[in-house]
Amino acid sequence: MSVDPVSRLAIAVDARPGAYAVLLGSGVSTAAGIPTGWHVVQELARRIALVSGADTDDPFQWVRDRFERPPSYSDLVVELGLTEAV
Repeated sequence: MSVDPVSRLAIAVDARPGAYAVLLGSGVSTAAGIPTGWHVVQELARRIALVSGADTDDPFQWVRDRFERPPSYSDLVVELGLTEAV
């Protein structure tokens, strides 16, 4: 028996709701109204500044000053803590 890869993926996604994320390019997400990677980095920086009690209009600069490097998605996710899908 041979099930095609798309069908296997569909079954796996259906079996574990919330365990998968679809990653698309910025062009697709922008046109669909989904935040771009840059917008996600800005939002993560804003959230870190907020929970740190910072009162700033520029969370990107705040993160740069606090961590002494420009914010990146990977660094911000590490700062927020990774969790496994439940």
